[in-house]
Amino acid sequence: MRVHWEALTNQQRAPADEGFAYFCAPRAKIVFAIQLYLHNHYMRHCDSAGALLTWIFDSLMASEQTHPHIAAGDHEAYMEYALEQARHSPPAPTKFCVGAVLVDADKNEILSTGWSLELPDNNPADPGKTHAEQCCFIKVAQKYNLPEERLCEVLPQNTILYTTMEPCNKRLSGNKPCVDRILALKDCIKTVYIGIKEPENFIDQNVLIVGRQRLQDAGVEVVFIQGMEDRIMKVSLAGH
Repeated sequence: MRVHWEALTNQQRAPADEGFAYFCAPRAKIVFAIQLYLHNHYMRHCDSAGALLTWIFDSLMASEQTHPHIAAGDHEAYMEYALEQARHSPPAPTKFCVGAVLVDADKNEILSTGWSLELPDNNPADPGKTHAEQCCFIKVAQKYNLPEERLCEVLPQNTILYTTMEPCNKRLSGNKPCVDRILALKDCIKTVYIGIKEPENFIDQNVLIVGRQRLQDAGVEVVFIQGMEDRIMKVSLAGH
């Protein structure tokens, strides 16, 4: 399929038929091009157009996701990027909207990103909803066709995890806590940068403190980024 962007900018947008989805910039050009092509050539009267568009869009983003250039050691900027991920998480009163970024600190390269409920969890042995950190790990695991427990075989030895909210130490859903996931990868994840502590909406603070201490006792450095707490909390509590 050849798409001429100059022509697209001058064409009238396709009618907003039921089932068609629109996405915001900077992804709008990709989605609009696919939408216009489907609408004009194949799916003018097809109820499944929106579902197909979403599938194509998700596949493109999974394989072609690009990240901004962030200066090495600019932890605030990486946390800002994690906060951007958190804004994608669907608001709900039963969860927090959290974003995470996994980084190769030696090469200053973003390895993956994630946000709460971004990916489905189809593992019967590990039920529950996906957290942001877990989504980061799932993407790397899928890329290399490895189970999560073996990710240190492919993750750099100086991997950093940025997360807008501290990793959970207990899951009410029964899913494996993010602290446990990080500890399983402690040979490669050396530092976790955190935006805010988890509010006590669901889990007692004493349980959360134990989680932070478990990471530190295992040799994983835990660092809180200062100055973004109010903005992160506002995003985290969306839907409450």
